[in-house]
Amino acid sequence: MKKVVNYLTNLLTGLEGEPGIAYSYILAKGGLYLRAKNEKLSSPVNIADVEVRGLAPISESIDLNSPVRYRVICSSWQSLNL
Repeated sequence: MKKVVNYLTNLLTGLEGEPGIAYSYILAKGGLYLRAKNEKLSSPVNIADVEVRGLAPISESIDLNSPVRYRVICSSWQSLNL
């Protein structure tokens, strides 16, 4: 049975573990990342910035696979208060 949320480790040989249905936590060289992935969105985002030795890096990005209004994206980012 697949879990809604699961945990992955980004080893030098690649990701190890089973991704969650809704989202996954990924432990990588740059810290802890949260990745939501579905047919419309893929977004590994760093939520705990710390160096972890022996793991491979992962880059932060947000990939939208559907048309989304610019205003919606901007308001979402502003609500995060980054």
